[in-house]
Amino acid sequence: MFLFKDLTTKAWCSLISFLHCNKGASGIEYAIIATIAAIAIALFSTGDDNIAARIEDVLNTVKDALPATTTTSPTT
Repeated sequence: MFLFKDLTTKAWCSLISFLHCNKGASGIEYAIIATIAAIAIALFSTGDDNIAARIEDVLNTVKDALPATTTTSPTT
C-alpha cells in the first residue's frame, strides 16, 4: 500500500510541476509570430505583384515625403 501511495504522490508532483513549467513558452511565441508574418506576406503578395515591389513603393513614398536636406561643409 505504501508503494502505491508513493507512486501516486510522485505522479501528482510531476503533473503539477509540468503544469507550472514555462520553459518552452518563448519558442512557441516565436513560432506564432513567424506564422503570422508568413500569413501576412502571403496575403499581401497576390497575383503578379510581389512584396518587394510594394515595400519599395512604400519606402519611395516616405522618402519623397521627407524634406530635402542640404549638406554644408564645416568652416574652419
